[in-house]
Amino acid sequence: MKRKGYIPAVLGVFILAAGCTAPEGQDEVKTPPAADLAPLVRQALLADAALEKAALDFREQNFGLAAGEVAQAQQALRRVARLQLPLAVAAQHVYTADVNLRFADAPGRALAELEAARNFLAQILLETGEAGNPVLATGDASAGKAKSASCVACHGADGNSVNPEWPSLAGQHPDYLVKQLRNFKDGERSNALMSPMAAPLSEQDMQDLAAFYASQAPKPGQADADLFEQGRAIYRGGNMSTGVAACIACHSPSGAGNPAANFPSLRGQHATYTANQLKAFQRGERANDAGKMMQNIAARMTEAEMQAVASYIQGMQ
Repeated sequence: MKRKGYIPAVLGVFILAAGCTAPEGQDEVKTPPAADLAPLVRQALLADAALEKAALDFREQNFGLAAGEVAQAQQALRRVARLQLPLAVAAQHVYTADVNLRFADAPGRALAELEAARNFLAQILLETGEAGNPVLATGDASAGKAKSASCVACHGADGNSVNPEWPSLAGQHPDYLVKQLRNFKDGERSNALMSPMAAPLSEQDMQDLAAFYASQAPKPGQADADLFEQGRAIYRGGNMSTGVAACIACHSPSGAGNPAANFPSLRGQHATYTANQLKAFQRGERANDAGKMMQNIAARMTEAEMQAVASYIQGMQ
């Protein structure tokens, strides 16, 4: 009973210290004046990171660490008054998730609450123009199909690659695809095949291609039965002993990703490609992830963990 009382107390203090409570009904996030964007974004990111760590430590029952991380989030929140209400709401989602996961034996509800917290913070960053630097693709799928002729050899006529070394693009969020093409073109992301292919593309070309591939239906893959349990455990819960965050927080329980935050859909992606990208993030060969999020996660993963979670992702539908 003592343990149960401690968790509500910590997050309850956080929410009350923020000077507000979660409103009933739909949450509203207002875009601040342009001059305030930089500090808003900086403090939102700090609070988001602290809340994520707190949620993980609550699950691990490291209550002392969690309390300190909640305090860090509170400090970041206090620096910018405009963020008090949104972050208090996000903290409430995290708290509800934890209670459901530990005390109500309702893991499905808990996962939904955690996703709600992350999505709410993603909405804040989107409102301030920082959610993965979204490019808001508005392309023409028909034009994109015509322009995709040179892409077919690697990515398939419908965006479903037959070579596991190359990614399937069918059903991917258009904003994410545009960002990757822009990064290949400007050198932020490098690949011997893709960099020269992206070099001559105009902004409209990129948006049209993205619209076409986003409109295609992805074909499901199959997970390796021997790796399934380990892969599922990593995807859903990470590895608390080594600090590997769960994939589910950003890429959703179904693997569909989070388009508002520009987190890509992963479900059905080739295991070989996914594992190769994790290794590239780990080695610093790929570094176009916002806030080094993927680099930091991959740095803590073993090759066996990469292979297992990549296989699990391939089987997601």
